[in-house]
Amino acid sequence: MADGAHHTFDDTNTRTPTHRLAHPPEVWAAAKADYLAGLSGAEVCAKHGLGLSSLRRHAASEGWRRLDQTAGREFDEGDELSARVDGNLERIEFHDLAYVAQRRMMRAVLRGSAAEALRWKRVADLMDAEQDDLDRWLEQDAAWRMVRADADAQDP
Repeated sequence: MADGAHHTFDDTNTRTPTHRLAHPPEVWAAAKADYLAGLSGAEVCAKHGLGLSSLRRHAASEGWRRLDQTAGREFDEGDELSARVDGNLERIEFHDLAYVAQRRMMRAVLRGSAAEALRWKRVADLMDAEQDDLDRWLEQDAAWRMVRADADAQDP
C-alpha cells in the first residue's frame, strides 16, 4: 500500500461451505412427483431449490428417472426398431436411425424444447448423410463388379 497501512482480508464470510445442504424428505417427495408428472429436471430444480446433479443422483438411486418408468411411457420408434432387429445393431440401416431421430425431433418441438429438437435434427442429418455415403459406395462397388465381370468374360 502506498500509505504504508496494512490491510488484512478476512475471507471467512466469502467462502462457500464445503458441506452439502440436506433437503428434507418432503422436498424430495414433491420434486419426485413434479418430475414424474412431466416437468423437466431443470424446472424441478428451479421450483424446489435443488441442484441438477443432486436431482439426477436421487432419481437414479431411488429408481424414478424417466427411463426407469415403464408404465405410461410414450411410444418411441427407437424401442420399436431395437425390438424389430432383436438388438442386433448390424441389422439397422442409417435411414432407420434417421427416421427415429426425426420423430424424436418432432416430439421435442411439440414439447417446446428447441435445443433438444436441434440436437435430434443434427442426428437425423448425420444419419441421412451416412446412408447417402453408404448407398454411393454400394453403387460404385456394383459398377466395379460389373466392369470386372465384363473384363473377365472377355479374357480367353
